[in-house]
Amino acid sequence: MFLNNWLMKRKVISLLTKLTVNYVSAYCSDHHLYLVAVGRKFNTVYEIKLGHFEFDFVSDFLGEDDQFLIYDGQIVSELVDFLFYSRRKWRVINSYLID
Repeated sequence: MFLNNWLMKRKVISLLTKLTVNYVSAYCSDHHLYLVAVGRKFNTVYEIKLGHFEFDFVSDFLGEDDQFLIYDGQIVSELVDFLFYSRRKWRVINSYLID
């Protein structure tokens, strides 16, 4: 279990830093942050558990709507820097594919 969580977290960090995916959006729900990486055939959803301070900051930053973090292969949100800076305080709970 620990190795699986570590691998998913490395995948999310790589997704945010290496810009391997053209579009990544984020939204908050149920005290979790959801990152959606848009792919050609399927979209990958990463469910991230944040600390209380980090969740409050992210939910205030995103507001009610979802927001693109990476658009057309370029970082368009400062939230990417915040997530990378606070990467030791969050963990990836689950990842799954959606149509």
